[in-house]
Amino acid sequence: MSANATHPLDVVYASVLDSIDGLPGATGDGATDDTSAIQRAIDTGLHVVFPGRTYRVSHPLMFHNDNQRVTFLAGAQIELVSSSASVHITGKRQTFTGLWIRTGVVDGVQVVPDPCLLIQGAENLLLEDPRVECATAAALVRVKDAAGVTIVGGAHGIQLGGLEWPNT
Repeated sequence: MSANATHPLDVVYASVLDSIDGLPGATGDGATDDTSAIQRAIDTGLHVVFPGRTYRVSHPLMFHNDNQRVTFLAGAQIELVSSSASVHITGKRQTFTGLWIRTGVVDGVQVVPDPCLLIQGAENLLLEDPRVECATAAALVRVKDAAGVTIVGGAHGIQLGGLEWPNT
């Protein structure tokens, strides 16, 4: 599929596996750093789809577009492989379905990012069936200056630990 593929429900979307602007898509092989390819898919502003694979990420992924939908299909997960890697959600009216973030082990050492998921300045955010499984010395999920954040469970229930939600 291309970046302008049509979902069976007639929704235009970008798969993180697709080539975008002549640059390769993510491999999702659990070994290759997929950060740049995933960010290109996010930056299209389209509905982003993660097929069921493991995507290694070494730098922050920035979900900044308003009105964006992000879908993680069964088995799709983001593996954070550096202490600076994380997922940042900053847009308005975004929906994430099946978001799964976990930390990896690099050279025998557990990666410890802080936080794994940052929700900052987001408005009207819906997280459906999120999983955040990260080794961290601080917050797994940090929410700052956000309004209208809704988290609903699903097949896995809501799996969030180390939630930091300051009133600032």
